[in-house]
Amino acid sequence: MRCRKIHIVILLLFCGLLWSQDDGVVSFSLPVRNSLTFNKFLLSPTFSFVREADKTLSFTNKRQWTQFDNAPENYIFSYSGRLNDNSGFGVGLFQENYGVLSTYGGVLNYVYNVPISSEHNLSFGGNAALYQSGLNTGKVITTFPDPSLDNVPSNFLMTINPSVNYGTRFIDFGLTLTNFTLYNFSTSSLIEDDPEQSIDAHFMYTGYMTSRGFFDDSKFSTFIKSEFRQSDVVLSGLVMLTVPKGIWGQAGYNTLNGFSAGIGLNLFKGLMLEYNYERAMGNLSVLGSAHEISIGYRFTNRNSYKYTDDAEMASIIPEKRTRKTITKTDDATRARIAARAEARRLAKLQESENEAQVVAANTNGTEAEKKATESNSAEEEAMAEAKARELAQEEAERLERIKASEELRKKEAEEALAAAMAEEKRKEEEAKALAARKAAEERRKQEEAKALAAKEAAEEEARLLAQKAAEEDAQRAAQLQKEEEQRRMAAAEALAAAEAEERRKQEEAKALAAKQAAEEEARLLAQKAAEED
Repeated sequence: MRCRKIHIVILLLFCGLLWSQDDGVVSFSLPVRNSLTFNKFLLSPTFSFVREADKTLSFTNKRQWTQFDNAPENYIFSYSGRLNDNSGFGVGLFQENYGVLSTYGGVLNYVYNVPISSEHNLSFGGNAALYQSGLNTGKVITTFPDPSLDNVPSNFLMTINPSVNYGTRFIDFGLTLTNFTLYNFSTSSLIEDDPEQSIDAHFMYTGYMTSRGFFDDSKFSTFIKSEFRQSDVVLSGLVMLTVPKGIWGQAGYNTLNGFSAGIGLNLFKGLMLEYNYERAMGNLSVLGSAHEISIGYRFTNRNSYKYTDDAEMASIIPEKRTRKTITKTDDATRARIAARAEARRLAKLQESENEAQVVAANTNGTEAEKKATESNSAEEEAMAEAKARELAQEEAERLERIKASEELRKKEAEEALAAAMAEEKRKEEEAKALAARKAAEERRKQEEAKALAAKEAAEEEARLLAQKAAEEDAQRAAQLQKEEEQRRMAAAEALAAAEAEERRKQEEAKALAAKQAAEEEARLLAQKAAEED
């Protein structure tokens, strides 16, 4: 009974892929239909460029009809993405095992885009597949020799699939000629009557959801495809929801292969994992289910490309963030640093003046004692003591003035520091408010764009509104820049005033020193005159 089921499966499979028992030619048909994240250029050759911004490296393994032995199994390794603002590319390696039949080869993809306007693009692309098909004798187990197996030769084939896509702001649609030409290098002949040859028409809608909470700014995609073959028509549809938190889900239906559902996760930054489940329906329900697992890495592109809807997703597993020291050089920080430097400079100046005063006081005291010893005149001693008291009083008054001035400067420095910190906090709050306004403005634009997607005139009106908002933002930015320049000029004036005050203090100190020297000289002259008298 089990052997009969296996034979039925092999017969159903080979009816679509191996249509000539004499030459054993296998049509190019990879089972890529359940994902809008990986291997998109195999769905349509233009999709390595259409609404793509990054390059993706991926590996996919699909096992069909897993309840049977030697069931179909597929391996696909691909790398695709943008080359520049108007071109994309893709390259893939694949291997398909269908029972005792094995096919392996590679696919080359290239797309060139012609921008028609700011929101309209016409993309031309194509896939060229080179592959080898033949019998895997290592999997053939027979009790008696089977001459029919010797009649299945190995073939080296090439097929070309041209495609075109027209894209607007939210919608893409186009045509693909699947297996347009199939050439057999082994027989040097062009293959005709390929059952997998078809004209494929596709339609895709890409938009964003505006809501609160978990689904805010989620991307919604719908993909519909019709395959017009010689014998029948295959219809398929796929819907996908991508949440910025790092998760996406998709579900689809194919009139030939049944229902499918899948889920994907952005594990780390760039590392993605996806699983898809497929279940055959109708007469093929006896075949059971298929499982598809894909793992990929997305290389973030630092360039800003047009005609792309890719948004950066968060990671399911949060990354460890290292603290970075950021040096701010705005006016508030510079004012705070200048105030601290001024306070340190004034403190050092005060220390120097105190030391000079102590030395001067000691010197004056020594000279007064020496003169008192040499002169026995009570009158001169009294005059010296009176003069010393007068000088001490003047010095005390001067120190009191310096102390009051120093306290005033410290207070001004503290006020400047507090004002700088308040200004920095205000700027941060303004930046947060501006970011919130920008986010709200972006959501408003998206809502307007969704509401006016059906009419080109309404889309033009939305564009004008967005342009006006951008001009208002530019005016606000110019106003902020003007205010910032005024604050910078005020800080420069404060610094100039501080320097002028410092020069005045130095001049006062020099005048005081000159006065003391003149007084000392006058005293010496008076003493000399007294001695001469």
